[in-house]
Amino acid sequence: MDALPINAVNVNKQAIHLQALPPFAQRNREIQAILADPRLYETLGSSEMIQSIEKTEEGYLIKTYHYALEVTVVYETEKRIIGPVPFHLEFSDLKALF
Repeated sequence: MDALPINAVNVNKQAIHLQALPPFAQRNREIQAILADPRLYETLGSSEMIQSIEKTEEGYLIKTYHYALEVTVVYETEKRIIGPVPFHLEFSDLKALF
């Protein structure tokens, strides 16, 4: 029998690969967490409307008409896991765009 990759399990002689969520699903969880985090609204205030959320190398850049806010996504594991990768968010100081 051929050797299975490290991230596979042999069940009834079939290889089932165990992986983290697909990138779309992981990003969806991250963006939802940012939007649900009270720090976002404490930082921006209720009068600022989000114009864009851009993926960056370390997380996301959130822009309103007046401000930019960097949110870093810190992954809490370096191991390959099944399902969503645990993470926490770090919010930077608000930067004026003008």
